[in-house]
Amino acid sequence: MGHMTFDDIISTSNLKKLFYSSIRSSGTRGIDFISPITFEARLEKEIRIIQTKSRAQTYKFTFYREKLVNKGAGRPPRVLSIPTVRDRLLLLALKEYLQITFPECINRDLPNKKVADIFQYIQQHPGIAYLKTDIKGFYDHLDPHLLFQLLKKKIKDERILSLLWKAIHTLTVPQNFNSKTTPKQQADRGIPQGLSVSNILAEIYMSDFDQTLGAHFPLYSRYVDDILICTEGTLQACKREVKDFLKQKKLSWNLSKTSCGKQMREIVYLGYLLSPQKITVPEEKIARFIRRIAGIFTELKKQYLQPEYCPAYYKDKPEALKDYFLEEVNKKITGVKYGKKRYGWICYYSQLTDITLLSRMDHIITTFFNQSEIFAYQKPNRLKSIVRAHYELRKGKNSYLFDYDSINTLEKKRTELIRHNLIREEHPYTAEMLERLYTKFLAKSLYSYERDSDIMNGKNSG
Repeated sequence: MGHMTFDDIISTSNLKKLFYSSIRSSGTRGIDFISPITFEARLEKEIRIIQTKSRAQTYKFTFYREKLVNKGAGRPPRVLSIPTVRDRLLLLALKEYLQITFPECINRDLPNKKVADIFQYIQQHPGIAYLKTDIKGFYDHLDPHLLFQLLKKKIKDERILSLLWKAIHTLTVPQNFNSKTTPKQQADRGIPQGLSVSNILAEIYMSDFDQTLGAHFPLYSRYVDDILICTEGTLQACKREVKDFLKQKKLSWNLSKTSCGKQMREIVYLGYLLSPQKITVPEEKIARFIRRIAGIFTELKKQYLQPEYCPAYYKDKPEALKDYFLEEVNKKITGVKYGKKRYGWICYYSQLTDITLLSRMDHIITTFFNQSEIFAYQKPNRLKSIVRAHYELRKGKNSYLFDYDSINTLEKKRTELIRHNLIREEHPYTAEMLERLYTKFLAKSLYSYERDSDIMNGKNSG
């Protein structure tokens, strides 16, 4: 679709398509706690509400439900905004419209691709000066008035602009908020994180900034709030330019996360440790991943040796319990696949060239098994290798990963829920309940694999 009108956005066919392709199978609920499955029963009526109120410019987004994401000790949590199903549906339609209207602002490059391009550049220019910085409170400091100046260059329909304005000014509240004491609108600053339109709006906001700095420097890379620049001029001039352009966007850099040098030796960017010699990973990120695998062994020991902690399904099935835990370790090692996307530590760090590091990690994981009484102090034959996982990913192969797409029948989903101790084998469950529980389990599982890299895709759930 080369052009999209307001009527195209809210057409019944478009909204139904978006509901069934992107919302129906998710378990996410907004502040009203209505599930997509419940919403589906009145889909036609809800679509008419969207259409009628959007045309009359009386549509109001319901308060977004606050979801806090832990960013680690000593750091405030990231606040995500979770819309109701009806609002999610309209926001998805608006996102589709924005992507068609501003195709140049779609962030098509994953962090991996940016890292590979940067590595190639610094290999060819090992003596070049660099500046690495981070935009302070990125989403929270985007100015809606500057954003809408850019939107109005291409969007002439006031109804669309009205919906977008309301979307970013709707308040995000905790589940147990008091409506009587809560202000009706968000402060006039920032874009809520977690909406499907958040990322594309942020990219539109930064589009002229990227264009300007991209023309000023031989290498310029920005991914969300992380910026890396290589310059043939002086660092002083480079810093002055970046500061000035950020100021024009009403933004500033985070001084504690800013570094520069006359020659690039080693820098951390997008979770990678880059130098002209190799692409590797900082030690703290390796240690964090290894600790997560060690946690699986701790959990196994508790469930295997202390009957009161053993899930009902595995009572008197010690070999089945060992198989289950080996599968969980293998998923951490190789990552997993669902749809067209791969999740997991090695999936994110597929661009690294430091194979010695991967061999060291394989050795540490093998040591866990060699020290485990439960596994008879030896590595299982079916233990997978992070070196091979990296090799397979670089070749574009997915057969080594666990494929969640293979769990495609109700019976398989039921078995998976039983194996993960989420339902009891002897209890009856309706098909709708099994689908809902499995959808919730799948979303939680994929999120855990995505978290393994500690770099969330887009740094935002949108």
